[in-house]
Parts: sequence; C-alpha cells; structure tokens
Amino acid sequence: MTGRIDPYLMFVTVTSVFNAFAYTGGEYPLGYIGLGNVSIGYSGLGDLFVFLYFGLVATVTVPYIHIVRMGLVEADRMGILGIFRHELFVTSLIVALPIGFMATGIIVVNNVRDRLTDIHAG
Repeated sequence: MTGRIDPYLMFVTVTSVFNAFAYTGGEYPLGYIGLGNVSIGYSGLGDLFVFLYFGLVATVTVPYIHIVRMGLVEADRMGILGIFRHELFVTSLIVALPIGFMATGIIVVNNVRDRLTDIHAG
C-alpha cells in the first residue's frame, strides 16, 4: 500500500466527508429537505447512512487496512475481491451488523423522543 491510492479508502473518505457536510450543511441540507411534512432525515435515509457509516464502514475498515498492509491477500492473484473474501474481513462484516443496528437504534430512539418538539419547531 505504499505509494498508491487505495480505491476503497478513497471512496470511504470522499463519501464520508460528503455525507458529513451534506446531511446538515450547505444551502439544501439532506437532513432537513422538506418533502411535504417529511424530511429525508426522518424518512429513513438518515438511518440508512448511520447504519452504513457508523456500523459497516467504521467496523470493517480497520480489518481491511490490516489485510492490505500485512499482505494477507495477494492482490495480483485475487484482486480486490480477494480482500472481501478473506476470513478476517467476513468476520468483521458479521460483527459490524449488530453494531450498525445498535447505532441506528440509538438514532431512532433520539428521533422518536424529539418528534413533538420537532413538529412545533417546524
């Protein structure tokens, strides 16, 4: 991994920065776009991004880096798909599912708690 840009890490970095700013920042924040009385943040997309980035991406990126840096998969022979088939990566993906569900559950509980004040605030 010396001297080259890893496509997975580049994708994760760019999409994470975009999502962080786009959800609550800018002229049309994704978390507050009005669709009648529904906003994207409350229509389930916010929950999906929490599941993906706080659960799956946050949990599997460290084992992914370990697999690549330690050379546990020969990139020439199996390519990028070999990394995703590695036992450590598959195990981390299985572990990431309940972590993502827990993070999403915390967001859902917080949104349910705030729903009445959100209605009054507009």
